[in-house]
Amino acid sequence: MALVLKLFFFSLLLPLSYCADPIAHYCAQTYTSNQIQTNINQVISDLTTKASVGGFAVTSSGKGKKTIYGLAQCRGDVSADDCSACLASAAKQFPMTCPKQSDARLWYDYCFVRYDTDNFIGQSDTGFVTILYNTQNATNPDAFDKAVSKIMAKVNADAVSAGSNSLGREKTKFTQYITIYALAQCTRDLQPMQCAQCLSTTLQWFPIYCSHRQGCQVLYSSCMVRYEIYPFYFPLDRDTTNSGKNYITKILFFFSLLLPLSYCADPIAHYCAQTYTSNQIQTNINQVISDLTTKASVGGFAVTSSGKGKKTIYGLAQCRGDVSADDCSACLASAAKQFPMTCPKQSDARLWYDYCFVRYDTDNFIGQSDTGYVTILYNTQNATNPDAFDKAVRKIMAKVNADAVSAGSNSLGREKTKFTQYITIYALAQCTRDLQSIQCAQCLSTTLQWFPIYCSHRQGCQVLYSSCMVRYEIYPFYFPLDGDTANSAKDYITKIVHPL
Repeated sequence: MALVLKLFFFSLLLPLSYCADPIAHYCAQTYTSNQIQTNINQVISDLTTKASVGGFAVTSSGKGKKTIYGLAQCRGDVSADDCSACLASAAKQFPMTCPKQSDARLWYDYCFVRYDTDNFIGQSDTGFVTILYNTQNATNPDAFDKAVSKIMAKVNADAVSAGSNSLGREKTKFTQYITIYALAQCTRDLQPMQCAQCLSTTLQWFPIYCSHRQGCQVLYSSCMVRYEIYPFYFPLDRDTTNSGKNYITKILFFFSLLLPLSYCADPIAHYCAQTYTSNQIQTNINQVISDLTTKASVGGFAVTSSGKGKKTIYGLAQCRGDVSADDCSACLASAAKQFPMTCPKQSDARLWYDYCFVRYDTDNFIGQSDTGYVTILYNTQNATNPDAFDKAVRKIMAKVNADAVSAGSNSLGREKTKFTQYITIYALAQCTRDLQSIQCAQCLSTTLQWFPIYCSHRQGCQVLYSSCMVRYEIYPFYFPLDGDTANSAKDYITKIVHPL
């Protein structure tokens, strides 16, 4: 299913400094409840007060389905006074712009404020976008676009770096008289990975709307990017030329709203088999899960067993080799809680997450390559120039597979390659660390048999076996994060193949 639902086009003359009018808005979900109105008023009041102090706040008011969740954030470079003034303007504007709407969002130059009955806090939202671009084209447009691509990569990387408060600012000299200024920011409720992926999504619009333009902005509810050929962020810089003010706005709506783009508590795949009734098997399973959670939290990998004879349970747990110890532990803990719900009374159980994989079985699978069950997840969006894209994917997958079997790799391979000026392909391959190098190579080679069937032309694809996995995307999904990226389309289809 395609992501784009509707497109609306408006031509506006937009003021590019702070004023009392929002530069974009979104309103939805009509309500009649007086209690919802009371909760909205409380949330707006809380946000205005709290965000005026630290530049950011989240809050909620109410109970059950009438709860209102809110977020407010000022642009990280503006003064406390300008922040407070912007928030106060938003508070006054909501009743006029979004009357009796329980999902309301206002974007200003200096701040962003939203509230909703759905709890969006901590989730990346790229379901609605506003694009503002300067109608004036740059001189030497191809070189200009190249310079923009480089500076946007820098500010996106800055925004996800430690201590940045989710804000990136850069400038670069394009000619003797023209300087390009750029800014990127995420809402501070996001994790760095979510921020990186949101920012990468903004860049998919650059070839369509921003190419050759002297200035452009892309505004999501969770992040925004902007570049100009005049200083628009603080501290101000007088090294500038044009400040073209004639902008056009593009507003697009998507089906997919509030997309969790980083580790979550739900598995992306599972397999359950072999029903049992023995209490001893259950005791052994509990012991194995406990051992795996404890041991793998330390080194990212563990194998164990518990019991005797046919009631012995063998277990393996492994985190993705690039994730932090905290994320690894959190993923393993989620798996431990999930097994009784997903695979109750099943002695062969496997859970795949973005950050970890855990399994147990009465058969001793440890040290053996298992390609008997596969899950394939692919992006429904096709790449531009698909044949060339597939060729680039084949090359990078060959590299990551080779990396994963090389000495000292810990069975992990990561690579990235520039496909176009705005699109980078990221790839990862990993085997479970109980395998020998030759077994790892064979397992990874088996994953590639599915690429012509399910992954061809796709912007992203994953193949998950019990002994290895491969994945590529056109947005950063592994650590360390990278800001040099483009799309992060997340509309995926899952194929599960279980040979008899």
